[in-house]
Amino acid sequence: MSFTLSAQWGGFTTILSMPNTEVCLDTPEKISSFVNAVKSDSTINIYPCGALTQGRKGQKICEYALMMKEGALAFSDDGNWIEDSSVMMLALNYLSSLGGLCISHCEDAKLTWGPGRDDLLSFKLGLLPFFELSESLSVSRDIHIASFLKARLHLTHISTGSSLEIIKKAKVQKFITCDTCPHYLILDNSYLEDFDTNFKVNPPLPSEKDRKTLIKGLKEGVIDCITTDHAPHTLEEKESSFLDAPSGMIGLQTLFGLCFKYLVEEGLIDIFTLIEKITINPARILKMDSKGVIEEGKDADLVLVDLNEEFIFREQDILSSSKNTPFVGWRLKGKVKYTICGGDVVYKE
Repeated sequence: MSFTLSAQWGGFTTILSMPNTEVCLDTPEKISSFVNAVKSDSTINIYPCGALTQGRKGQKICEYALMMKEGALAFSDDGNWIEDSSVMMLALNYLSSLGGLCISHCEDAKLTWGPGRDDLLSFKLGLLPFFELSESLSVSRDIHIASFLKARLHLTHISTGSSLEIIKKAKVQKFITCDTCPHYLILDNSYLEDFDTNFKVNPPLPSEKDRKTLIKGLKEGVIDCITTDHAPHTLEEKESSFLDAPSGMIGLQTLFGLCFKYLVEEGLIDIFTLIEKITINPARILKMDSKGVIEEGKDADLVLVDLNEEFIFREQDILSSSKNTPFVGWRLKGKVKYTICGGDVVYKE
C-alpha cells in the first residue's frame, strides 16, 4: 500500500483517514470493513473518519453511535461543507450527546467562484475568486451552532486571517479547535503565476498577509494542529488545464521536512511548537489517550529524526502512486531515520 509506505517514510505512525474515498464511509458496515482491511494491510495505525451525512451530500445525517462502535474517531464531509444549517444542527446535536467530534471543511460553495483569491494578483491572472467570505462565514456559522449545543467542533484547512480572528474569539470555549496545512504556512498565491496545477489546492493558497497571520496564529496557539490534507491525484488529472485540474497535493512525506526547514529553521516557531502541533494536540483532540506523548504505559509509537540532515526531495523519493506535489526539488531538513509503531520498526532508512 503506497499510502502506508509514504506515511512511514514521513514519520507518521497514526493517520486519520477521511471519508472522501471511492466508497464513502457513511455506514457502520463500511467503517467495520475499513477497519478490518487496514488491520491486515497496514503496519501503522490508520483510523477511519466517518461521513457526517449520507454520501457526503449534506442532506441526511449518518448513524454516528453505531459508526463509533465500529471504530470511527470523528465525522466529516471533508471537502464538502453542510450548507443546510438545520442538518448541521442535527449532526452536532447528535454528536454532542455522544461526545463525538465533528471536523468541518468550511467553504460556502456559492462564494467559491474559482481557484484564485479575491485580490489583485488573482484578478491579473484571470482567476475567479474563492472569496474570503466563503471560509469566514461558514466558520462563523459552524461555531455559533457548536457553541449553542456545546458540541466538539474542529475546523480544518483554515487559510485566512479573518477566519482565524473568529476562531480566536471562540476558543475561550474549549470545544473549538482548528488546523492548517504546511502549504498555507509556507506558500502564498504568488506561486499560482505559472499555472502549475500542483499548486492548486482547496482552499487556494493564501495571500502573503494571510500566510503571516496563520504563522502568528500557530505561535499563539490559536491553530492547534498542522495536517497534510493529503490528496493524491493521477498525472493525467493534474495535466489538465489549471481551471479543470482537481485541487490537492500529496503531503505525507514532506510535512516534517518542510515545517522544520521553513518554519523552525527560519525562527518562525520553535521545535517544541512543531512537535506539539503534529503529535500532542492531534492525539488530544481525537481523545487518543495512549498516543501523542512518550511516557511509560503509552503506545511505543516513535520517530527518530536527524535534525541536522538537509536533503533535496526528489521525484524518485515519492513512494505514493501519485506524484502531485510542488515540492519536488525543494530543500528539506530533518530526515526520518526510523519509524516505530507499537514497538516495531516499520521504517528504517
